[in-house]
Amino acid sequence: MKARLDWRKVLVYSHRRMGIAGGLLILMWFASGIVMIYHRMPEVGAVERLERLRPIDPSGIRVSPSEAAAEAGASLGFSLTMLGERPVYRFGTRTVFADTGAALDGLSSAGALDVAGDFAPDRRATLSYDALLTEPDQWTLQSRGFLPLHRIGLGDQEDTRVYVSDRSGEVVMRTTRSGRNWGYAGAVLYWLYFTPFRTHATLWAQTIIWLSIAGCLLTLSGLLWGLMRFSPPRQHRTRGQRRLSMSPYSGLLGWHHYAGLVFGFFSFTWMLSGGLSLEPWSWHPGTAPTGVQREAFSLGPLVLEGISAGQVREGVAALAAAGPLRELEIVRFRGEPYLVGRGGQGSAETRLVDCNG
Repeated sequence: MKARLDWRKVLVYSHRRMGIAGGLLILMWFASGIVMIYHRMPEVGAVERLERLRPIDPSGIRVSPSEAAAEAGASLGFSLTMLGERPVYRFGTRTVFADTGAALDGLSSAGALDVAGDFAPDRRATLSYDALLTEPDQWTLQSRGFLPLHRIGLGDQEDTRVYVSDRSGEVVMRTTRSGRNWGYAGAVLYWLYFTPFRTHATLWAQTIIWLSIAGCLLTLSGLLWGLMRFSPPRQHRTRGQRRLSMSPYSGLLGWHHYAGLVFGFFSFTWMLSGGLSLEPWSWHPGTAPTGVQREAFSLGPLVLEGISAGQVREGVAALAAAGPLRELEIVRFRGEPYLVGRGGQGSAETRLVDCNG
């Protein structure tokens, strides 16, 4: 007779084998996830970035946004800030000087040190040039578009390092010894964010997704078997003795049975949400505004040609009257162009001025 496949044995052994193979990984996920609640990856936050920028000096703005865009080979989406003592237009990773219209053609090591000195003026005397990175390190994997990067040490007790983009001339990352250690213990372990692995984006994403699926199957198989073996209190024989219990297991197996029933569902949702956060197979609709929504907001595309350098200077002066202005952008709202200014101490407030007066 042909042996029949016992699905219950398949369930038990699948759960056991997957648990042996993935138990340490899941334990690492839980431990590193707890770390991430309190410590994220190092970054330069929006408020910190603004506070460390110099206030914009409008007197040097002699190039219009459209002229700067032509030099940068860009169409839209610029910001106006300072690079040293000179105002600059930034189009993504491209930078154009607002006083001459020339594009930034890289930074020397001395130039990178000057940028780092503006970012941390109190450490200017202790700055030390570390390296020019042509490939991302552990903390700049999300800044690959800004490569090459100048890595500079501030020479402080926290062993702070800043990364200055050779392309845009701005600080894109700041790390400290403590931040790096917590980053390794948290986000790097949780997301398997190891540099050689993470640089292969598709392979990394698919690995995380399928490991999450395996973890979900592990917990679901355990929950199913645990519920099947759970029963109202009755007599169970264990090591020659009879005892009244809702589980046929005792000792560590008994604890595993009860704890698995309590925490299995939470483990399942933890791994499911982690996998879904990568949006596998485009299951989740995008959250970015659609073209129709942007059109309804702006009432047409932004046209830079109608905005002169003089209007930008006047807009900067008007916005700066309310406090230090460190960054300026231009948007179209209800058919009209507006300058959007950001700055201030300890805040990232936004101020608008109509380009048409």
